[in-house]
Amino acid sequence: MMRAKFLWLCRHPSAGFGLLALLAGLMAAGTSSRYLDRQEKALQQAAHRVQLDRVVAASSLAAGTVLQAEHLAARAFPAELVPSDSWDVAQFENLVGQVLSQPLRAGDLISKAHVQEVSSPFSQQLLSGRRALTVPVDAISSVSGLIRPGDLIDIYVSFDDRQRRVTAPLLQSVLVLATGQKSGEGSATARLDKDAYNTLTLDVGPDDALKLLAARQHGRISALLRNPDDHTPHQAAVRGELADILGLGPGASPKQPVQVLYGNKPAGQLGQQAEVERLGWLDMPDSFSVGQHHE
Repeated sequence: MMRAKFLWLCRHPSAGFGLLALLAGLMAAGTSSRYLDRQEKALQQAAHRVQLDRVVAASSLAAGTVLQAEHLAARAFPAELVPSDSWDVAQFENLVGQVLSQPLRAGDLISKAHVQEVSSPFSQQLLSGRRALTVPVDAISSVSGLIRPGDLIDIYVSFDDRQRRVTAPLLQSVLVLATGQKSGEGSATARLDKDAYNTLTLDVGPDDALKLLAARQHGRISALLRNPDDHTPHQAAVRGELADILGLGPGASPKQPVQVLYGNKPAGQLGQQAEVERLGWLDMPDSFSVGQHHE
């Protein structure tokens, strides 16, 4: 049977070629059908894939560009390919005014790592009528290493007056605006860390600023850290040498016994009582005003 078919094809070669072409066509049709089926399924899956709109660069942008609306565009991305720090189109306005930290090409996705906010001027932290005065840390002793933005400090000045050393309160409850280059803006509490600084920036009034500048030139200033809930002013000052202030000076005389009187008759001889000079503590003169920061 097979031999007869082979002989017949040999006598009619055109029919054989036609049969082969038919078989090849059927195979190609089957292959094309399967390919089209796969493409259709892929399109259906793509149609059901979740797309997210994200902000991209509308054109090539250089680092340092202050972003404006014309620099930004929207583009859809598959949800599984969208970085977590990308900008949703709903946050479009939040990008305007920020500075680009690195260059981008047109169509590049903008992430939060690509931008940084423009810091507001430091002067905006000051209330009307207040001044910011920066003081070197080496000019302020005591707790300078522990002071942080937002703390309150008392400032004392030591100077020579009429051949005696005087230490008196200069300013009280002074707000620390910044330590070095770090300010307290945007943080509710100051974090203790190991960052070094060599200056303190203080919030003072114009008159208090003049006092502090004069104290720096003619005396030595010291800072005391103050509890923020303590608003009690301290007006006392001390004068004299340290030994006198502590009651150890050579001028201090021992106390003599005091005579006891019964009626108008003395019970014994009244010893001479040495007058002990009171050194160290005094009330401030009216002309010396202590600055008090009012919050």
